[in-house]
Amino acid sequence: MHLKRWLTSIVLLPLILLLIFRGGETLFFFLIAAANLLVLGEYGRIVYHPKPDPVYRALSYGLGTLLLWYGFQDDLAAVALLLVLNFMAAAMICLVRFGTDERVVDRLFRQTAGMIYGPLLLLCLIWLRRGADGPSWILVALCLSFAGDTAAYYAGTTLGKHPLAPKLSPKKTMEGAVGGIFGAVGAAAAVKAFLLPAVSWPVGLAFFFLAAAAGQAGDLFESSLKRAAGVKDSGELLPGHGGLLDRIDALLFVAPVVLAAKLTFG
Repeated sequence: MHLKRWLTSIVLLPLILLLIFRGGETLFFFLIAAANLLVLGEYGRIVYHPKPDPVYRALSYGLGTLLLWYGFQDDLAAVALLLVLNFMAAAMICLVRFGTDERVVDRLFRQTAGMIYGPLLLLCLIWLRRGADGPSWILVALCLSFAGDTAAYYAGTTLGKHPLAPKLSPKKTMEGAVGGIFGAVGAAAAVKAFLLPAVSWPVGLAFFFLAAAAGQAGDLFESSLKRAAGVKDSGELLPGHGGLLDRIDALLFVAPVVLAAKLTFG
């Protein structure tokens, strides 16, 4: 399992970096749009377990893709309207099913939450990629999530003694969480030093710590979804990692904080 994780990372990381720095904003949008479909599929696999819900999943796929497209076009009114229309459509489905499905209201809110958890958080990455310094900010976000995850794993396995959240993820420790935060901030600081010299160190580091902590929360949040559903992994797409959502759960929470940092520095 450990070897599979490293082999998957070694193969994918150069391709991802090449696409980010050389692919342009349009190609990056299509990458995120594809990731969005996978994330929504894996999210649905978790929250609708053990009874799949193709109707709500189809609604998420369609309106979630449109939300990303209009966000890419910077049409914020359309993004807001799509979230409203999604809720209304989900409510209509709920009304039709009411009386025949005891979990109908619960499924309604799971679907609407998924539109935020998937498309809206992924949209932050599309906005983060904007501008000449966009690729550098994307690299910061990747460091804060992936380097933090790696550092947390090794710090936890070598130093971990105190459980962090035993009911959510029994193997995670407080020592691992602290190691992950400092590993994430260190990697992001290295990117900032070389690629974003104009960013103020005090404010930048403050944002990095906030983003690293958000990444830890994102990891635990997905664990809570899986724990509640009785599902081990979100999917089997990435050998040694599980599903795509298992790999980017921290990144989804990191992205809005890094976007806030970018907007702060103009």
